[in-house]
Amino acid sequence: MTEPSPSDWRDHWHGRTDHPFFAALTERIEPFGFSWIGADIDDYSGLARWGRPLFDDYTLELSLTAVHPKYLRESHFGFHASMFVVSPRQKQVWDELHLWECVKLLPDLYEQVGDHAPTVAHIFLELLLDKWDSGGNPPGRPRWNRVANADAAVCANDLAALLERHLPRILAYVASGPALADLLVNLEALPGYPEDCGFECEARNVCASVLLHDLGRTAEAWQALTAEERRVIAAGDDLDPEMLDVVRCQNKRLKRWMSAAG
Repeated sequence: MTEPSPSDWRDHWHGRTDHPFFAALTERIEPFGFSWIGADIDDYSGLARWGRPLFDDYTLELSLTAVHPKYLRESHFGFHASMFVVSPRQKQVWDELHLWECVKLLPDLYEQVGDHAPTVAHIFLELLLDKWDSGGNPPGRPRWNRVANADAAVCANDLAALLERHLPRILAYVASGPALADLLVNLEALPGYPEDCGFECEARNVCASVLLHDLGRTAEAWQALTAEERRVIAAGDDLDPEMLDVVRCQNKRLKRWMSAAG
């Protein structure tokens, strides 16, 4: 059997939801305003994307990513869900803004989907690589390629349930929070945007650490904070150890940006 080339895989899956795995996810998140964007893959990883309008022509994108263990130096597949903001200019200036990972709403997919965890990423990657196999295994292909359609349906349902559980809280805060909108606009106006090659990472840290580490903090509560309180949060004093490590390396610029953002 001749394996399709990576370009064939991309052409085959981009923009399609006709497989039950993608269709099930899309159907469950459409009520939250998300629509299917498409799928992009390379040899051993895949990314599926959905998007929804935010405010002032900003959009919020949801992505699901699977990575082959070859690139993780692990024995299992990497799989994570993330969300990021796209500016009105359609530039992903806050690329990979892992809202769920930063606030730990989806800390470990492998634990939350229970018994089906080992096959979730396998199935997802199989679909993106167009190697879906309904039970048979052509000679020379790894054993992990053998996945049943029934498993795909169960895994898609489990993953969709996770999305349904977490999306309302995320969207209620992000989509209606004037503080987030103000911060994004102010960050865009800073000198060097977007030419500063380090801006994307640092802007991500600002948004994630200051606004998104505690979704219980409302927009009104954020606006009531003093400038010093905001700087303390930006410095990482109010963060868990893992997030603190992410923020600490950008401490000085974070403080300056928070001061500029008011």
